[in-house]
Amino acid sequence: MTLKFERHEHGTTGVYGEVGGIWIMLAHGEGLTKADMQLMRASVGVMARREPAGFPALTWVFHSSGYRIDDDARAAAREMNAELASHVRARATVIDGGGFQAAAVRALVTGIDLVSRRTTPSKVFAELSTAVEWCVAQRTPARASAGTPAAIVAALLEERAKIAH
Repeated sequence: MTLKFERHEHGTTGVYGEVGGIWIMLAHGEGLTKADMQLMRASVGVMARREPAGFPALTWVFHSSGYRIDDDARAAAREMNAELASHVRARATVIDGGGFQAAAVRALVTGIDLVSRRTTPSKVFAELSTAVEWCVAQRTPARASAGTPAAIVAALLEERAKIAH
């Protein structure tokens, strides 16, 4: 099955959309901004209307993002998460890259997830394929056949290639 990433929004530092019943954020530019968080909110809203029973969310943070988010963006993300949390069944975060910096960011995000008051499962991953497999298992029964992990990964890699150009 060939799947395509459906792009809802595209900001200066992020691309937002869906594939295979999973909401996707691709953080590619350096330093996520409040404007990008507003686009994220709109995209999650689209997904919430399409998937009223909920959906898994996957954020893929590229090394090119510099792993930074400004204070206004962080506040906007917290507000949006509180507003739309009831729609998200599970949250996966993929931190791209090897070495100490990427490992430190993974540890930081894991720690934040542990102390947050989220009621949904969340995991941090180093590999996209593992994160997608986990998200596929979190889909609603109605979306169970929305695409295989391999097809979803292929669609995401294709979208990443478009962003790189």
